[in-house]
Amino acid sequence: MFKEIHVSSPEETPVTHFHHGIKDLATTFFYMLVAMIMHAIIQEYVLDKINRKKHFSKTKHSKFNESGQLSAFYLFSAGWGASILTSENLLSNPVSLWEGYPHTLMPFQMKFYFICQLGYWLHALPELYFQKTKKEDIPRQLVYIFLYLVHIAGAYILK
Repeated sequence: MFKEIHVSSPEETPVTHFHHGIKDLATTFFYMLVAMIMHAIIQEYVLDKINRKKHFSKTKHSKFNESGQLSAFYLFSAGWGASILTSENLLSNPVSLWEGYPHTLMPFQMKFYFICQLGYWLHALPELYFQKTKKEDIPRQLVYIFLYLVHIAGAYILK
């Protein structure tokens, strides 16, 4: 992780930007483990309680769990992404997205967002085993997991 400090004027505080690197693999692995723990917490304290009250069939139970986990993740990701867009003034100044491309450095919040996204989608691979996913559902899930991984990793590396 290379760091570079940019200071525009003496009254502004220095801003540290980061580059992607090999150490990000270990960080991504750590956040993959964190995602597994968060998955278990959401499952235990939210989804399982709803499942017990609704008395879903085994098929509906499985679909409800998958949808519930993805809904929680998408809601969190959308909120965090919107926060980054506003804090980096990307909504008010969209030209900054392509000015000076390629952008090799990124603020910590954006780098952390990418790493957490990669960690979440990598956690989905062992979850297929832990959740005892049906064999006919595995190819469908593998396709969308790998599509997310390829697009997020591509955006992170090619930023």
